[in-house]
This record gives sequence, structure tokens and C-alpha cells, in this order.
Amino acid sequence: MTTIADVQRLGEAKLDDAIRGYIGGGAGEEQTLGENITAFRRFRFRPRVLVDVSMPSTSTVVLRETIAFPIGLAPTAAQRIAHVEGEIAAAQAAQEARTLMILSSMSSTTIEDVRSSAPDLLLWQQIYLFRNRSLTESLVRRAEKQGFAAIVVTIDASIPGQAAVAAKSQFCLPNDVTLANLEASLPGHSFSYDASSEGYLPKYRSASVTWDDVLWLRSITSLPRVAKGILTAQAAIDALRHGAAGVIVSNHGGRVLGGTPAAIEALPEVVAAVGDRLEVYVDGGVRSGTDVAKALSLGARAVFVGRPVLWGLAYNGKRGVNKVLSILQDEFVHTIQLLGQKGGQQGTQYIARRVRAHNTTTRLS
Repeated sequence: MTTIADVQRLGEAKLDDAIRGYIGGGAGEEQTLGENITAFRRFRFRPRVLVDVSMPSTSTVVLRETIAFPIGLAPTAAQRIAHVEGEIAAAQAAQEARTLMILSSMSSTTIEDVRSSAPDLLLWQQIYLFRNRSLTESLVRRAEKQGFAAIVVTIDASIPGQAAVAAKSQFCLPNDVTLANLEASLPGHSFSYDASSEGYLPKYRSASVTWDDVLWLRSITSLPRVAKGILTAQAAIDALRHGAAGVIVSNHGGRVLGGTPAAIEALPEVVAAVGDRLEVYVDGGVRSGTDVAKALSLGARAVFVGRPVLWGLAYNGKRGVNKVLSILQDEFVHTIQLLGQKGGQQGTQYIARRVRAHNTTTRLS
């Protein structure tokens, strides 16, 4: 097993049809889902040669915290559908790799249990601006108490997405899996996934959310805020104006709206607009260390992976996630060496500058 495709094949083989479809599915006709992956293949490297790359560095800095390599775990809901250890296994694997994990508000493990299982892990908490603001505020307060370093607010899913595959398979949470994180924030309420009612929490979401609601977050927490779901320069500028310290270029893994740009295609526009004023990350379609190098070459500070983590969990719990991170890191190191780059944060910035100024990476039409 040497590639993420291998992990996917072996992991999916252990899942039932409904769960496999829910994890792997996308919105509408799944155009964006596929484009997230294939768009990476339309970019080409222009490597430097005869450069001493005998001691590559993969470390980078995100919101003033150093991680061992620029690959973090994206927020994915209810990870215990893939393996009984769920978020705890993922967190422990991320801690061992000395990287970052974003915990979903719809985690099947509580903030407190994730923290106790991985006390030294750099953690960010993902939230929605729920109609019930006490629910959002409780998640933030609990994350603060457990030493989380940032709040990631998802801005592209105020209403449920077009989850065609999940609806067709009638996916629902297994009886032994709950949205424990939300239940801890709103005791006495039961949360579930129901394909017939358009997924998770339709009655808690609000179609009236605006950027003013993002400003409300600044009034309740001093933690840095990262806006997730950015696909345009204007959205990135709006996030900056409303107090974001970073943005994640993302189309929600192709799960919300079909027909949007692939995340990697939207990245250069966002970097050009705000990349010198806040930190820019990207998720969606990353399946190799080469993809990671392309994202960094186009100006991302780090990337986040979602589905590969779930496939790793399904394959072999924590060891499966260890394997996913090991594959990506090894491929990334190999790629930057062959590109003639020493890596590290300074190397990452150098690649990005060269791309913008000298067209080092070329997109083929």
C-alpha cells in the first residue's frame, strides 16, 4: 500500500454501501467533486536542477504555531461511521505526526475527549453560525477551555447542500454513533442525519446568515478566526474586512453546490487578493504529496485533507491515518527535492513568489 488510492480501495471495502456513498459522494451531478481531483492534473512543474536538497525541511507556521509539515486534517463529521475510534484515532495520528487537526462541530466525539486523547495536538474548532447562537457560542467556549488555537467558521453551507448520493442511499447515522460534540453543547437535544430532511441539522441552520454574523464571533472570542469556504477574491476580501486571520479556499469537498470551481483553480485568485495580508490554506481533492506541492507553489500556506483520513480510519483506525499522513509526507518531501526546493516556510514562500512572478508552474489549457 503506497498511495492514497490504495488506502481508499482497502478502506472502502470495509464500509457498507450507504456509508461508502456518503463519504465519497458529492453535490448534484458531482461535477465539482470530480473537478477537485482532476484540476490538480492540469498544472505542471518547472523544476530547478543541481540544487543541494540533501536536507529538506517540511515545517511551516500556521497562525504562529509550527507544524512538522503543511498537511492538516480537515473537519469531517461523525468520523466514527468509518471506525469505532473515530476522531480520537485521527487526533492521535495527527499528534504523532506533529501536525494540525480541525475538529468538526458535528464530531462523533466531544471536544473534551479529543483533547484528553491528544493533549499536545494543535487543534482548531470548526463551527457553523447556527440559528441557535447559544449552540455556536457553547462550541467556542468549550474549545477555548480545552486550549484550541483557532475557530474555523464554515461560510459556504448556511443551508444543506445537494447531497444526491446520500439521499439516494438513504444514509443515516448508525445506532451506535451520535453527534456527541453538539449534544454536549445543547444537552437534552438529539442530533442526527436524515436523508429525507436534507442531511444534518436543517432546523438549526439559517439562510439569513451574513458577514455581520461573522463580526459577532469577534465579540465572543479572542481566538483567531479562519473563514472556510472561500472561492473568490471578493469573498476573501470580505473575510479580511470582517476580522479573519486566515481563509481556507474550499468548495466543501464538492458536497454543497455542483458547478463551482475546483479549489485549486480558485486558489491563485484568492492568494493574489489577500495572500500578503492573511494566511491562505486550501482543501479539496488533495490525493498526493505532489498535489500538496502544487498547492504550495500556487501560494497556499498549508493544505487540509478530509476523505483520505476517513478512508484511513476505515482501513485500520489510527494506523490507517498514520499511513495516510506518512504517504502524503513522503511524497511531498520527494516532490520538493525533485523540484530543487529545500522546503520549509522560507522555501514555501520562495516557490509561491516564483510562481506569481515567473510562471514557474504552468497550467495547461
